[in-house]
Amino acid sequence: MSNQQYYIAEQDNDVSLPVFTKDGRPLALPAFICGVRIAEIESKKTGESLKKIDFEFEIHESASKAKDIDLFVKDENDKYDYSKPTGKTVKATAFVGKKVRGGEIWQNLTKSSGKMNRILIQELPSFGVEISEEVVIIEGQEYTAKVIPELDEESFLGNPVFIFLKEESFTSKRGQVVNLTKVGKVVSAFGKFDKEIVMKNTMKMEQLAATASAKPSEDNPFAGIGSDEDELPF
Repeated sequence: MSNQQYYIAEQDNDVSLPVFTKDGRPLALPAFICGVRIAEIESKKTGESLKKIDFEFEIHESASKAKDIDLFVKDENDKYDYSKPTGKTVKATAFVGKKVRGGEIWQNLTKSSGKMNRILIQELPSFGVEISEEVVIIEGQEYTAKVIPELDEESFLGNPVFIFLKEESFTSKRGQVVNLTKVGKVVSAFGKFDKEIVMKNTMKMEQLAATASAKPSEDNPFAGIGSDEDELPF
């Protein structure tokens, strides 16, 4: 049996993924949902029951159609300095199969009509989950209501999306700066590629009884980004 090794540039994905392009726009890539973790949490502050859904995404093979990705000079903490492009690029194909986490969503299980679920129904179509409407009568009053579906891992696994990336950094207990690439925003795949068959959930689904005083972040640096199909890489 031959021990000959071959280096193939197109298969080398041992490169940290930039989160911006040379013109300063957040990098968008086609992906599908390969992992879902669900936790039910009781808010210490309000006593309401909340559902938190975390995701893992795998870069889709259709990324090979995207333009080459710009690389940048790294600083002393091994973090890209986006003001200093190296002039070099790497083919988007190199990132096919890479997995990135992020894009969490929240559901209020106690209060159906409120800010959290208003945001939820706005976000679910981006994750490939359709929202239907029904006419309901509550206390004699007729309403046209949006139906919040029962959300489990099967609602999401394999769904095609586009992901916009972001960077997060923290200092470890040893004093080392750790840089993480995460998903900052998820948008619809606009039918550009099909749903994947996912045989194994990479994030084992867990139903947790937990308490939390923290509330979901309301900051959204990606507001308005990705709403236009023309902003996507192909």
